[in-house]
Amino acid sequence: MKIDLHCHTLKVKQGDKETRNVDKTKFKQVMTSNCVDICAITNHNKFDKKQYLEFVNYCNNEVNIWPGVELDVNVNGEKGHILFISNPDDVDVFDLRISEIIGNENVDTFCIDYDKLINRINDLDLILIAHYLLLKKEGFSDKSISLIKELLDDKIPFLLEPSNLKSVGIMYAHDLDGFIGSDVQDWDNYPASKVPSLKMRVKDYRTFKLLLKKDNMVIDTFLNQKAKQLITIKPFTEDNDFTNVEVPIYNDVNVIFGGKGTGKSKILKAIKEYFENKGLSNSLSYYKATENNALYKEMTELPIEESMFEKLELDDLKTNFQSIKNWNKATIVPTSLFYKGVKSLKVKGKITKFGFFKASYSYIENTDDYDILKKDYENIKEIESKKNSIKVSEYLTLEESKDLNALVKKLKDTSFMKMKSAWIDNKAKFLLDKTIKIMQQIGKIKTGEQAVPASTGISEFYSNLLGLYTPVKSIYNSLCVEHKIDDERLGYIPEKGNVYLRKEYYINPDEELEFEDVGLKYCKNKMKKTDLKNMKNTLNKIKKNLFKKDCSLDLGTLINTYFQKADSLKDCFSFRCFTIIKENGEIKKYDPSDGEKSMLQIHNSLISNEKSIFILDEPELSVGHNYINSVVVPRIKELALLDKIVIISTHDSNIAVRTLPINSIYREYKKTFIGNLFIDELISEDGTKCKWTDKSLEYLEGGIEAFLERGDSYGV
Repeated sequence: MKIDLHCHTLKVKQGDKETRNVDKTKFKQVMTSNCVDICAITNHNKFDKKQYLEFVNYCNNEVNIWPGVELDVNVNGEKGHILFISNPDDVDVFDLRISEIIGNENVDTFCIDYDKLINRINDLDLILIAHYLLLKKEGFSDKSISLIKELLDDKIPFLLEPSNLKSVGIMYAHDLDGFIGSDVQDWDNYPASKVPSLKMRVKDYRTFKLLLKKDNMVIDTFLNQKAKQLITIKPFTEDNDFTNVEVPIYNDVNVIFGGKGTGKSKILKAIKEYFENKGLSNSLSYYKATENNALYKEMTELPIEESMFEKLELDDLKTNFQSIKNWNKATIVPTSLFYKGVKSLKVKGKITKFGFFKASYSYIENTDDYDILKKDYENIKEIESKKNSIKVSEYLTLEESKDLNALVKKLKDTSFMKMKSAWIDNKAKFLLDKTIKIMQQIGKIKTGEQAVPASTGISEFYSNLLGLYTPVKSIYNSLCVEHKIDDERLGYIPEKGNVYLRKEYYINPDEELEFEDVGLKYCKNKMKKTDLKNMKNTLNKIKKNLFKKDCSLDLGTLINTYFQKADSLKDCFSFRCFTIIKENGEIKKYDPSDGEKSMLQIHNSLISNEKSIFILDEPELSVGHNYINSVVVPRIKELALLDKIVIISTHDSNIAVRTLPINSIYREYKKTFIGNLFIDELISEDGTKCKWTDKSLEYLEGGIEAFLERGDSYGV
């Protein structure tokens, strides 16, 4: 949930912009469109109770609005700004007290000494947020901050406001409670990116105060709302240590940290194996930095698979290959046989009394109709098989289910009868033609006389050639189809842009490759480019010359050389893949560096919303802090909001702190501590306790001295 505790709704001081003025309609529209659930109205040196109540009533609980004010305060000679935010239940008391404090003074020059102010507000139910020097204009130094804390009642939470969210993370690691608001200047350009999101959803002002005070009951209540499982693992069996380790795993961010060689990766590996043994391998995404090269190779160097053929959107033409292999050349009946047959008729010998002597029939084999009906029948059988694997009762009533079964059965039976009828019709014609020819031969043997041939054979001859031409042409045309491209986004590399895995599917051996240094992989290694080129040329020669001259030699080469390696077009396609970037519409082949490969592999490991478990072992290795902060951390936060299980072993403070992990597993030599940053406590299995902050500074920041030294270098 988003919360804005520094929100201006009025131009009060002369230096304020007119664009700070906002009416109730615009206020509600901006807040709801930016998903701000809670806000505090904190105008400069002024609390307008009338406007506050007007906004509260208009928003009608869609936005939880708290009363507040931003006062100019003098602390030990330093002038700065402090936000005072009140319990909305005490708005009347707050209004009266602020009116008394400011009185009739000019809002542009008003400034009150803190020691005078504190006595007038210590009894109120407030939250104080002071601007922090060097990180915010009108801020206070550490010395003044200490004085403010010293005089402030313990029951009032005190926070510091820097200039950006990144500074809040640095302050938190330094045991300073930071918070930031929009400090909105222009309601047409509300700075939503500055507004923080609370890890824990709070329902009201009181709950938020308890959260700020790290109240265990509030935090436990929140943790109990998150799905959790307590798993038992044996991570150190390789070291002959069979001790059980119990760790809670939340549907949120779970971080494992600690010193080198303490067994963090072994715990992570055991957790991974635990989920895999539960049958969740397909739901699990895994990244291990030290295995990055192998994982990247697996991701980008894809093997060719038969299923890839579908990308070409072609039929495999297996029946065409088979029909060419089975083809036999037909012959035209010699005219001498007609002469002898007619002569026999004139003689009027015994053969003229034989019924088949004068019979004539022209049979041309054509199984196209039967082939179509057969394919339909096979498809219907497949539909029936798939239907039987579906639990139909989940979708249809018993009556509807019966109707469906009856219709599918009728469809299959009717299809079968039509296929059977086409087969019988074709075979009947074939047998009739065969019978006439056989009986005429018998008559010739018995009488020595020649019957008139049933046909000239010309129609059969050219039909036979057509029966070869059609599959030859179909295969040749398919081998002329252009390649298909499939670009899969691998991830984003800062300053380079998006990187894609380009996958290209080829069937035409004559196509020129745009990037010649990337080789093609051929299916099953049966056909190579030279084989395909020669086969394509042979098919073309047969196609062009089949009706002009004898192509027996070319056909023999086709069948005996190339069709011995290929049973269908599935044996003829090729594939290749390589990484590219796209710049201004131009495609460039790109070979990422080792660090960039890590970035892409991390992206690939985190991108899928279909996975439910994400395990990362030291993702910060080989990638810069900018990539961790701008890509990895935001994505991990997204996964947490989606209730995914994210488990990370890390030495990186940005990952371990800025992702706001709900569960921290700290590892020392032969000892495991469990806790979280919200209560700043870690507890081992034997009850030993330590502070989360101390261990985080030591193992994530390199110790307090290193952390402070970096702060001095950056001036923060």
